[in-house]
Amino acid sequence: MAGRKNDKRERLVQAALETFYVKGIARSTLADVAQRAEIKLGNVYYYFKTKELLLEAVLKRHQTVLSDELAMIEAAHPQAPLERLTLFLERRLPLAKMMSTYGCPHGSISGEVRKTGAFQTDGAVDLVETYTAWLEAQFEALGADSPRTWALEVLTVIQGGIVVAQAYEDPSLLEAQLARLQDRLQHQWGQPTT
Repeated sequence: MAGRKNDKRERLVQAALETFYVKGIARSTLADVAQRAEIKLGNVYYYFKTKELLLEAVLKRHQTVLSDELAMIEAAHPQAPLERLTLFLERRLPLAKMMSTYGCPHGSISGEVRKTGAFQTDGAVDLVETYTAWLEAQFEALGADSPRTWALEVLTVIQGGIVVAQAYEDPSLLEAQLARLQDRLQHQWGQPTT
């Protein structure tokens, strides 16, 4: 019985993550989430009394997904920060089309939470800081003079590329920014890419 309860809760969190991403938090209702999860609306309230509690669970899920991805990148190249950065950028390429439609899953939810002020949670800031801290650690390992500045620049170029690609509905704009970042990193700390 406990497994079924967890299954429903997990389905609701996943449905909310997808719904909030596609529709935005403000325009999403608990009924939308219930429909996507194929769960009766009344059951949503059993697990999450408010949309804010559901959002907290969604932010935790985003944090877990991001932390797992960064850990996988670390494991793939434990002694090679430049390769970790390259893999980090390469992993964004297959997402360019989706992000040019809906934005960055983490950036979008972080921005919406902060912009609306409707939800009191630090989880949105935590997502951005997780990216920043991880990138900063990579640049520190490379011996960069200002690792946090480099980290924020990379994050800003990626997020800006996503916004512009979304505005023009053109994923190639983001892909070009990611390629430029890779070339710049290779030029600065490795061999130029072809």
